[in-house]
Amino acid sequence: MNSLHPLQMMYPHDQVFLTSVLDFQPESQMMTGDFLVPSSQGYTLTPILYVTGEQALRCLNQLAYVLMWRLVESGSTGFECIGCDTFVGAMTSYRMWLADYHIRHKEMVVKDTTFSITLKVVRARASTQGQSIVRMGFDGPISGELTFATKFDPAPP
Repeated sequence: MNSLHPLQMMYPHDQVFLTSVLDFQPESQMMTGDFLVPSSQGYTLTPILYVTGEQALRCLNQLAYVLMWRLVESGSTGFECIGCDTFVGAMTSYRMWLADYHIRHKEMVVKDTTFSITLKVVRARASTQGQSIVRMGFDGPISGELTFATKFDPAPP
């Protein structure tokens, strides 16, 4: 199956900046991905030639979705009780959200240039309210930490 499969359910093709998964290690709950933000992507009147903070966050978001999906699919520790259909349902109904993040930009990346980010699960836990919290660290041209919160119960009507 295509390693970018969950992103194809959420994003228009031109909004997927994750171009490939270079490495996936389920035992260490880590994934490295290659990204390319095209120079055609922008939201300002004057084009910005580098990958902005908002675009870097989208890259992290996309890698986090793919990493968690692959961990669910492989039955990795902390993710083994979540079925693929449940995960995809939560993802595509937007019951997964970025609860917290800290990003440090170590180098400026020019658009149309491929760059890599490695993302690793630091801690995954379930709360008594039916929420799962997944904290991840990342490194590459940006480094830091992010926390995803997820509600895996059925979507509200």
